[in-house]
Amino acid sequence: MKEIQDFYETSGDLQTPLVTMHTTGDPIVPVWHQAMYSEKVWTKHPTSPLLPMPPIERYGHCNFTLEEILTGFGFATGQIPVQPLMMMEKRSLSEVYYYDYNQP
Repeated sequence: MKEIQDFYETSGDLQTPLVTMHTTGDPIVPVWHQAMYSEKVWTKHPTSPLLPMPPIERYGHCNFTLEEILTGFGFATGQIPVQPLMMMEKRSLSEVYYYDYNQP
């Protein structure tokens, strides 16, 4: 455990865009981990290319639809503009965000 703590701590120093996706009912990794990581990244690196998607209201670990996965990929590659559509605001990480994937 000490080796993991010493050598595998996340730095939050992102060099490329990172899209984070999470379901609200994940029994393996609690949804609040996404907010904690966002806070860690933005505290150390305010201009970091972190792109957290709003939590998806669903049970299961990585239980995403194809449309949600493709949306995340579109954000990561810049094919879908992020601002102001999806970016979680840095000042309100504890709020739950929602995006209607059925909109054109």
